[in-house]
Amino acid sequence: MNEDDAIDALESLGLSNYEAKVFVALQKLGTGTARDIHGVTDVPRSQVYGAAENLQQRGLVEVQQSKPLQYHPVSLDAAKSHLRDRFERRQERAFDYLETAKNEFVEGDEEREDVWTVDGRNAVGSVSSSWSRKPNRESSSAFTTPRCFPRRLRTPCENAPRRAWTCSSSPTIRPSVSDSTNNR
Repeated sequence: MNEDDAIDALESLGLSNYEAKVFVALQKLGTGTARDIHGVTDVPRSQVYGAAENLQQRGLVEVQQSKPLQYHPVSLDAAKSHLRDRFERRQERAFDYLETAKNEFVEGDEEREDVWTVDGRNAVGSVSSSWSRKPNRESSSAFTTPRCFPRRLRTPCENAPRRAWTCSSSPTIRPSVSDSTNNR
């Protein structure tokens, strides 16, 4: 990992770009003024003050009230702990909301049928073999080319160039052949 990667990682943990750069600079400097920090980063000196103040509010930087102000980063263990706690609080709030919002607009015990697109001989073979492993599960598949359609089922339909074949393990869905040119 290089400095840019570390800055990106700190940003993903909730720091602004300037905050991340100031924090990294302070790790390198140990203690520094806004001028010192500006000298080792591309953060404008006027923006160092705000970023350092935000870092102080997050518990990541200590400020010595002197002229000029001196900034000192907390230990890396303390920084990890602060960032981890903040991340976990945000994660918990988000997932608490998602749990309450889940199925908000679903009425009753509505059943849902999933539609998945599978392409290629290996993928189709995998879907077909999954039927044999889960025989009680209702499922159906549509094959758009004769090559993917199982040989024992494709013979009657092989000469239809633009067709969609459907086969199903569900008793409610009958195997069928339909002309896809009508659906354009």
